Amino acid sequence: MATVREISDRATWERWLARAERCGLQQGWAYGEAASAQGQQVRRFLFARDGDPLGLAQILWRRYPMGLGVAMLMRGPVWLQQPDDDEARAIMGAIRSALPRTLIIWTPDDTDDRPIRCGFRRIYTGYSTIWLDLRPGLDDLRGQLDGKWRNMLCRAEETGMAVREVRGGQALDWLIETNETHRKKVGYRGPSPNFIRALGMAQPAGRRMVLVAFDNRQPIAGVIMDRHGASATYYAGCTTETGRQWRAHHRLVWEALGRLKASGATALDLGGIDTESSPGVARFKLGTGGEAMTLAGSYLLPPGRQDTIPVPLYRADLPPVERRRHKKKGPHQRAALPSDPVR
Repeated sequence: MATVREISDRATWERWLARAERCGLQQGWAYGEAASAQGQQVRRFLFARDGDPLGLAQILWRRYPMGLGVAMLMRGPVWLQQPDDDEARAIMGAIRSALPRTLIIWTPDDTDDRPIRCGFRRIYTGYSTIWLDLRPGLDDLRGQLDGKWRNMLCRAEETGMAVREVRGGQALDWLIETNETHRKKVGYRGPSPNFIRALGMAQPAGRRMVLVAFDNRQPIAGVIMDRHGASATYYAGCTTETGRQWRAHHRLVWEALGRLKASGATALDLGGIDTESSPGVARFKLGTGGEAMTLAGSYLLPPGRQDTIPVPLYRADLPPVERRRHKKKGPHQRAALPSDPVR
């Protein structure tokens, strides 16, 4: 039988998330911390089957007047073992019970785009992204690059640009502000400057990598890569006219692959692609030789009831005395535990 535990300990969450072959940035602890800094509440759940971890889900939610809530389960759950259909339905039902009077928008992190999943109806089609496997050696990774992409990389390596990893200061401010200017000009959806900074502050040392290319002392391009579990995500980037001419992004992404691999990352999510609105960006990302995938889409989960819990729900990391106290309460009260404070 499946059980659902609520997690409020970062070390526990990070330990199990690192065991997933792949996971989306939105399921990383730091992403939840950043969302909390922006006014959202965070709930984190660990699922188990006969005591063995089955998966995890981080949910962002807000309460509105009259006690109504809207929650987002993005790129999750992260499955450590594949659940059967009955387990998946029971787990999603337990999550709904834990968030009464809350509408949940669920975006699974897979390509199974059935119109109805776990009894819930799909409301949006999914977006496409590129996953790059970092487990092969660097020679193999270079060999799988598209021929034109590899030629552009060779040209970039022959220029006089310098690539540096920065921790903050003017170079990082320039990257974030330039990225935002381009985002507004082109009109694509992306993280706000405040959220990019909040996510960086929530990341432990070594879990965010910022690479900037310079012509002498002048920044010409930059990328931000964020780690989550054993995976990483290309989160933001920008370039200038000189950066485009010198193919700086080819150099930056290639440098990032090597550094991420050396840090222990096994997969890189290169971010969304749209062959219609941004064909150039799509060709660039596809040229890395990664795997293109289109996610299942978004499903609407109507508010659940607190009085029916399909699987047990309890806190995983309460001190013994508190755990006994909660254990005495009925299932209705256990499902209504308040959101954990973010530390």
